[in-house]
Amino acid sequence: MTPMMAITVPECVTCARVKESVVGWHSKGRWIVGGKMAVKSSQSTFTRTPDNQYQAIVMVQQEETSFYRADGTKKSTYPVKPARGDIVVAKYESGRWTALTAEHLSKD
Repeated sequence: MTPMMAITVPECVTCARVKESVVGWHSKGRWIVGGKMAVKSSQSTFTRTPDNQYQAIVMVQQEETSFYRADGTKKSTYPVKPARGDIVVAKYESGRWTALTAEHLSKD
């Protein structure tokens, strides 16, 4: 989680939810296999908004993810789903990008 949290602001609700889920599951000897996120495409005009932010539309797909209990038994597996569109809002300051939020474009 360290790399993701290093490029996001603490107020990013989606980022905090992901961190809580992953860190929470990794307690008490449990672990997760898979789940890698892959950006399939991205698009932005890099037009600055009035509040000095930028928006990008990305298509992201997560690989199959399995959750294991401390005794080694599998609790559940989530299959690969089709890539879905997200909007990422970011800012560029002091020579680096920081994500402010990342949200799904649809509720599917």
